[in-house]
Amino acid sequence: MRLGLKAKFLVPVLLVAITGLALVTLLGYRSSKDALQAVIRAQMQQASEQLAGQIDDWVADHRKDIQTFTSQAAILDAFSSNQAAGQANRFLTELGRRYAGYEFLALVNSEGQVISASQSQLIGMELGHRSYVQQALAGQEALSEALLSQATQKPVFSIAGPVVVGNRVVGALVGVVSLADFDTSFIRPVRLGNRGYAYLVDAEGHFLAHPDQKLVLNKGIAEYDWGQQILREKNGFQEYLWQGAPKIVSYRAIAGTGWIIAAGAELEDIFAPVVAIRNTSSLLALLACGLIALVIYLAVNAIVRAIRQGVAFAEQIRAGDVSTRLRLARTDELGVLTAALDAMADSLEEKAVLAEQVAAGDLKVEVKLASERDRLGLALRKMTDDLNSILQQIRAACDQIAAGASEVSDSSQALSQGATESASSLEQIAASMNELASQTQFNAENAAQANRLAEQSRVAAGRGNEQMQQMVAAMGEINSASQSISKIIKVIDEIAFQTNLLALNAAVEAARAGQHGKGFAVVAEEVRNLAARSAKAAQETAALIEGSVCKAENGARMADATAHQLHEIVEEISKVTSLVAEIASASNEQAQGIGQVNIGLSQIDQVTQQNTASAEEGAAASEELNSQAVQLRDLVGHFDLKHNTASRPVLPY
Repeated sequence: MRLGLKAKFLVPVLLVAITGLALVTLLGYRSSKDALQAVIRAQMQQASEQLAGQIDDWVADHRKDIQTFTSQAAILDAFSSNQAAGQANRFLTELGRRYAGYEFLALVNSEGQVISASQSQLIGMELGHRSYVQQALAGQEALSEALLSQATQKPVFSIAGPVVVGNRVVGALVGVVSLADFDTSFIRPVRLGNRGYAYLVDAEGHFLAHPDQKLVLNKGIAEYDWGQQILREKNGFQEYLWQGAPKIVSYRAIAGTGWIIAAGAELEDIFAPVVAIRNTSSLLALLACGLIALVIYLAVNAIVRAIRQGVAFAEQIRAGDVSTRLRLARTDELGVLTAALDAMADSLEEKAVLAEQVAAGDLKVEVKLASERDRLGLALRKMTDDLNSILQQIRAACDQIAAGASEVSDSSQALSQGATESASSLEQIAASMNELASQTQFNAENAAQANRLAEQSRVAAGRGNEQMQQMVAAMGEINSASQSISKIIKVIDEIAFQTNLLALNAAVEAARAGQHGKGFAVVAEEVRNLAARSAKAAQETAALIEGSVCKAENGARMADATAHQLHEIVEEISKVTSLVAEIASASNEQAQGIGQVNIGLSQIDQVTQQNTASAEEGAAASEELNSQAVQLRDLVGHFDLKHNTASRPVLPY
């Protein structure tokens, strides 16, 4: 981020001032806070120690009261008769009125039964089970734990002292002391800051006295970490959080009771004066910084105003306006600076006038140098000298360019005509190649079709060969079956021959039998006739089967020969198929090659046409170049050149 001159003066000074004032304020706040904390801590310790002493003295006073009461005659006589016990009731009632702080006083006999009391409804109550009563009956003074009184709903504790008659403990005097009176008189008046207060807890951490009466004997500090630390240490000082606010507390144990008195205050409340001092100091520091910033602003503003005028002047110079001047009437360093800027503007205006003369075509001007370090003047002088030399060379080059452009135009025209003729020839060649490609493609398609037909013939011949093989196998099976039938016919012939012999034997036996064998002879004759007919039929069938076998054998030989011929046909067709496939492949390759040649011719045709167009464009450009060269020569003639400048060769750029 860019900073202005005012900011560069203001920011560092303000940073130093703010830092210094902040450090002073912070150190003052720290010192005040530490001092105040030390004072508050001492006050809290003093308050806790004072309260502990007061509670100790208060409890000790009540113990002395009990000791004094037990030595009174009215108390001692109460154990001798019932009448004396009644007098003791009045005495205890009087003591309760005279000595504030006791909720009631009661005499307990050795069995733990109340025989006299400041409140008559307590007479007859059994207190022997109470530990402090048992301790007093054993001859020792005892102090009970704090409890909530059923009558007043306020915390109380009991003091029990032994009643001794003739070196023998005959009973005990119990005084129930109210802690509320001590809380009202000593603890509640304690104020540390605006919201600080004191509170009393027993050995278990239960509140015995607290500004919030709802907490008394209902809640304690043992459930908090800081409370457990207080119960462990008994005496000390610490910081903790109470209901979200940071607090400090000083606590002391009360001898003989196990109680702990604590005085606490909120840090925010304690440090409120220091915070107010810190805020006031911060406000004063801000006011001081504002005054410092105002003084610096007024001092720097005049300088910045003059610098801004100089910046605006420089911007006008940068924009090309050299007619303005500052002309500030100042005698300090800024006046010297503005005078130098005006002189610079005068020099720049002289250079601008000279540049205008050069722009008007006057290259005879003489450039005056402000000093040896005048880079602009040196550059202008070199520019006019170089322009004189270059323009003279351009004049000579224009004539050469015009002549060369004319020659280039003639060559381009000839090149264009030749390219046109080449393009026409290429179109004819391309048409012939297209026709040749069409014929080759047609041959390739026919070869492919012949290849497909040859392949189909080869497949059909293969199927015929397979069927012929099946027919040869069938003929073989027929021949085999015919031979089997011939064998069966021979068996039938043999059976007929044997039947004939049996019929003959039967006829001979029938003849031997005479009259009795006539019927059997007739049957034998019929059997012999049947056997003869069977033999004749078997011979005829055998002759037919033999003829069929011969014909089946001839058919099988012919089928074998046919199958052999079909196999040879299949092989020849396979060769023909291969040749036709090769012819088709070659025809496709030729068609592809002719197509590529055709593409090449198309490309050549395009290139030729492009060359023709380029030649025509070159011819037109040459004519244009010739006219531009003439125009350039006329433009260069506008400049008024020095005639004493030596000619130089034409530059390549």
